[in-house]
Amino acid sequence: MFSFNRKERFVLLGLTAALLIGGAVNLVERYGDRDLPDFHVKKGAVPVPDRPAETESVEQHTGPIDLNRASAGQLTRLPGIGPKIARRIVDDRNQRGPFKSVDDLSRVKGIGKKTLERLGTKITTGSP
Repeated sequence: MFSFNRKERFVLLGLTAALLIGGAVNLVERYGDRDLPDFHVKKGAVPVPDRPAETESVEQHTGPIDLNRASAGQLTRLPGIGPKIARRIVDDRNQRGPFKSVDDLSRVKGIGKKTLERLGTKITTGSP
């Protein structure tokens, strides 16, 4: 029926692609924004602190953290304590009972002398 050479097929393919892309863009412009509400950002609507909370020490917010009462999430706010070690602290406390002193924390895998020194006055055992 119709016979196109290579160059004509290439041009025909390009025109077809342009037609399809143009149609898709037209549909998005026509129907795309109907379900979206107006959204305007008001400057100053949310207060921004002078410095992020992560850079502030734990003591500035809550004082020392009680090892016998703190959740794993609270323990991760301590320097050098990530989610895994925090989970180990909570698990150890549940299995062996409360910590009698801050030095008892060294019984948890991953906590050594350097970590205990870094924690310093940021932790306490409170009164079990």
